[in-house]
Amino acid sequence: MANSRVLYTGDNSTVNFSVPFEYIRKTHVQVSINEALRYLNLDYTWTNDSTIQFLSAPAQDAAIVLQRVTPADARLVDFQSGAMLTESDLDLSANQNFFLAQEAQEGYTALLTAGLVRVASGNGIVETDPQAILDAMVAAALDNSMATELAQRVLDIDANGETIAELEVALSNAIDTIESGGGRWWYQAGEPIPGVGGVPDPIADGARWYDSDDDNHPYIYDQSALTWQDLLDPRIGVSVSDITSLEATVNDVDTGVDATATALAILDTTVTNHGTTTASWFTLLGAVNGAANAWILDTATVKIDSDAGDTMATRYTALTTADSDNDAAITSEATTRSNADGVTAATIALIGAKNGASTAFIMDTSTVKIASDGGDTFATRLTTLATADSDNSSAITTEATTRGDADTAFGALYGVALNVNDYVIGFQINNGGPELGEFVILADKFSVVHPSGDAGETEYEPFSVH
Repeated sequence: MANSRVLYTGDNSTVNFSVPFEYIRKTHVQVSINEALRYLNLDYTWTNDSTIQFLSAPAQDAAIVLQRVTPADARLVDFQSGAMLTESDLDLSANQNFFLAQEAQEGYTALLTAGLVRVASGNGIVETDPQAILDAMVAAALDNSMATELAQRVLDIDANGETIAELEVALSNAIDTIESGGGRWWYQAGEPIPGVGGVPDPIADGARWYDSDDDNHPYIYDQSALTWQDLLDPRIGVSVSDITSLEATVNDVDTGVDATATALAILDTTVTNHGTTTASWFTLLGAVNGAANAWILDTATVKIDSDAGDTMATRYTALTTADSDNDAAITSEATTRSNADGVTAATIALIGAKNGASTAFIMDTSTVKIASDGGDTFATRLTTLATADSDNSSAITTEATTRGDADTAFGALYGVALNVNDYVIGFQINNGGPELGEFVILADKFSVVHPSGDAGETEYEPFSVH
């Protein structure tokens, strides 16, 4: 069981991870994911003394390492002569040494284990070179980042050494070639031609020619191919090209810098002018207060609507005057309405009051008068009406009785009186009244019509008296 580090594997969902080992301070616990260091409060937080929580869940199969790294560059407790020894100070000092010993032991154990794995796995899958094991031990001792830098420097030295060795070999070959060529060389515009212009035929292998028309470009004669070969190191040509390109770039940069400087100068002038203008505008608007938390508007220079409009001060004065006038008018109106409300309330009180359920108004008949202030009260008039109604009721009852008697008297039945020969001799009361001996009809026409009474029947007039 490891006493100073623990390994976990991410599953893209878990964020809480336990810290099972002891430590002195939380800052002594390093957290990394896939060998990349994570930072407190930026990547994770402590939920309690034994649990950290990532702000976002580590990815699937991510390698999570929680490792204690106790500082070894300084003592955590500095004992002084004559000072009182406490248990906490002794424990702190002992824990620092104890934790450092644990971390060193586990580091060496891991290092040796890794080396043994390399040696035991020598089947071509991993390196088995003892130097690789030594490098791993050195890397672990120096820290991964330092080992990486050291390895890079070694590679740089190796690469430069190889280049130097190659140049040395090439130089040696060139010297040998020159010596074998008899030290012959030409400095002219055109290439030397065997047997022409004093040039020997054949030209010795390794002879040199410097082209005066091409910046003394060097060539070496290849007797096997009977041609002049370019002797210039191709890396020089590349460097020349790069230098030319760099010069062009620098020139462009210089031009760009000059243009930028000019533009910045113009911009600076523009900003200065704009700042001056803005400052004058702000002066017209007002100024910031002493606490720099509010803006005080200058009502004497701020105008409304247009340059010819009123200033804010003038408009505020007009508004204040109007507000004062309105306040007086409102006060007067309030007084008038209060008085009117009092009169209305007194008037309503004379009329009556609403009922308890506020569903009806109950009139006060003792204070409500008819027609005028000198007239009867409603109660008096109602009493008079009640008396008159009682009298009228009695009279109506008497009249009804009288009319009933009269109706009874007029309720007789009448008929035509006939003699023994069934001749009409007059009217008689059928309910036992006396016979009348006279039958008189007052009419301008007397007719006998069809008994059906149908208006469509033709009238039958046996006689007519006019």
